Amino acid sequence: MANVKGKIMETTKNPRSFLFYLAMVAWFVFMAIIAFFTITTNSLMSFLSTSAVVFAIAFFLHALIRKCLPKSGVVSFVIALLALAFYLGVDSIASRNIEASIAALRSKNYPLTADDLQKVYSPVKATDNGGSLAIAAANTLQAIWDDYRGRGEYFDLFDLEQKTPGNKCSDEELKRMEAFFDACAQPMQALEIALHMPRLQKRLSLHGGLRLIETELGHLSVLSACADVLCFKAFYHEQKGETVQAMAALQGVFRLADMLQEEPFLISRLVTIAIYNKGTGAVAHLLQQDQVSDAATLAELQNLVLPACQFSHRMFKYEIAFGYAVFEAKQEQGSPLFSLLGGTYSHQGELRMLAFYPYVWCKLDIAVYLAKMLELSEMLDQDENIVRDKMRHWQDPHIPFYCIATKLCFVQWPRVIMKEFASVTRARAMWAALAVKKTALTTGHMPESLAEIAKENALLVTDPCSGKPLQYKRLDAGYIIYGVAENWTDDGGEVEGGREAKDWGIRIGK
Repeated sequence: MANVKGKIMETTKNPRSFLFYLAMVAWFVFMAIIAFFTITTNSLMSFLSTSAVVFAIAFFLHALIRKCLPKSGVVSFVIALLALAFYLGVDSIASRNIEASIAALRSKNYPLTADDLQKVYSPVKATDNGGSLAIAAANTLQAIWDDYRGRGEYFDLFDLEQKTPGNKCSDEELKRMEAFFDACAQPMQALEIALHMPRLQKRLSLHGGLRLIETELGHLSVLSACADVLCFKAFYHEQKGETVQAMAALQGVFRLADMLQEEPFLISRLVTIAIYNKGTGAVAHLLQQDQVSDAATLAELQNLVLPACQFSHRMFKYEIAFGYAVFEAKQEQGSPLFSLLGGTYSHQGELRMLAFYPYVWCKLDIAVYLAKMLELSEMLDQDENIVRDKMRHWQDPHIPFYCIATKLCFVQWPRVIMKEFASVTRARAMWAALAVKKTALTTGHMPESLAEIAKENALLVTDPCSGKPLQYKRLDAGYIIYGVAENWTDDGGEVEGGREAKDWGIRIGK
């Protein structure tokens, strides 16, 4: 080490040698920059730039230490050849891996390209589709909603989660609600027209490569805000004792959720789950007011929450296409600069980072991503009991250390899956609560257990996290129906607390 330091000091004192090594450093930096923008492609330039950088590093270090130009050239050439042989070997392995992953997906008819994803949508006549009208109306409603929420007297009024079930609003609060809905009159009328059309479909314009990841999905936040408005409208009519109007608003909430069912995006499914949760909460408020006094209306409410009681077996099936989209983009465009272009929305930041990888490294990572996503999708496509057992004893899949993007994706997938478990559990508890109320109306007394209700539909009173019937506890003034949460243990029905709740379910009464 001291000898090397001495040679460096000696070099700095010799102007000619110093300029030579300075020129070497400049050349090395220049070639590194060139390689950064070309090594990402599967081309001859990638091969040449890689060899140039390896040669530059080897030559510079060897010349710096040995200060012997002829020998350093030979040694650098040998090192460069070995490095390139390693590069080509890894590239061959990566190519075989990704070809095998793609072949496995193709054999099982998994959509990979934007054209494949377009086929997910069912055909619908333009005259039957109220999707565009619904989104236009929802855009206006969101603007009004945001405007009123910014006003101090409305901020707490809009927060339905803070409302105590069964309590009545003051006359002043009802006047403020009425003023809000007067401002919403025109877009609400347009929304009602759209909701009564045969179909609601927002057909997205999907493109290949990174443009698929950059697909504009601004309508998701718009529909979520629109669901808030409709839930608030249901609450308003419920406070005024107008059950029919409250029911119509609730139907609109679940209709908006159905609008997103065909979208081949995981984030669309998550927004659907969020809308289902809002709708279920609004149904609970209506049930708490004890205004529903006929079995037919209760049965109608059961049918509303029914879609929210089912798991989506295609939750990750279409997400596979985004990994392939990055690979497709790397093949066609090659420059990491393209990842900075396009839209402002990206729901797949982990996969976007692959755009900055060298091409070989990108292929290695995407090959593992595709294979592991196929395994996960097939696992979720199995029977509910098998999925529950897998999630209860979840083990992170073996992912090689160099597959950084795949690791970052799979860290979050268990949490995403449990979001659906939570939503389905609460929806089933709501369905069962409605069934309990219906039984009480028809028989004149509250059921002692859910066994009688299970005769109507056993699956809908099954706790997704335990596989056993949902827990049903009678209270002095009401009842609780719940299932265990992600800790997989029964905490006695502690369903309050929102995301912090120890159990997932519904409490009716005080």
